[in-house]
Amino acid sequence: MNANSCSATRAPRLGLLVCDEIATPLREVHGQYPEMFTRLLADTGFELVPYRVYAGEFPLSVAACDAYLVSGSRRSVYEDLPWIARLSAFLRELHAARRRVVGICFGHQLIGQAMGGRAERAPQGWGLGRQPAEVLQTLAWMQPPAASYALYAVHQDQVTALPPGARRLAQSAHCENAMFVLDDLFLGVQGHPEFERAYAEAITKNKRGIVADEVIDAALSTFAEPVDAALLARWISAFLSGDAPGDIEQPSTSGAR
Repeated sequence: MNANSCSATRAPRLGLLVCDEIATPLREVHGQYPEMFTRLLADTGFELVPYRVYAGEFPLSVAACDAYLVSGSRRSVYEDLPWIARLSAFLRELHAARRRVVGICFGHQLIGQAMGGRAERAPQGWGLGRQPAEVLQTLAWMQPPAASYALYAVHQDQVTALPPGARRLAQSAHCENAMFVLDDLFLGVQGHPEFERAYAEAITKNKRGIVADEVIDAALSTFAEPVDAALLARWISAFLSGDAPGDIEQPSTSGAR
């Protein structure tokens, strides 16, 4: 799929598969996932079309949109919930139809699981705060290239085994499979480029009583440094639109494998 092949009379449609709602009262200040992703992708030219898949609202067909993005969620991908099973099947349909898909956090993990990998509770515990990741491979759509990036993280599950044929693109100290690509069609990103600092700090503070205080305090100490949300927005947009001809691999800027 190349968004440039869409009719010049309309913007390419990006189906936002919303997997949760933001808890109150945070939603009153920061909005829901559609608002967050609208802010993140404001300059990319996509028309966001939200579907509340967690409530059973799905596209009528894979052709409803030109590309798709799967949001985060408080749920775990291995939970026995009908909408998760249905979304997993829909992802496999999208892959068969060669639609491009990006998964963020829960979406990243669900792509991994639905396509034959594994996602599970991380033995190292919660990943919170600003998480730097090392770029291992730089593909043509990753412009401008970077040796590393940092995003906010809020997760206790992660992809522990990649799907067959997937390539690891980035890793962090907390998450080995921080970003991966499958068949130049599916892209998984564990961090949250759509989270702004105020929301990330608030949701981290809300983990007190669930996560040890020293883990919370260590995470909060990382927020003084910036994240690379704008860079990831550019990468995500280029990946979804197919702007990089042939997705030809370029040498990694980090010198890693």
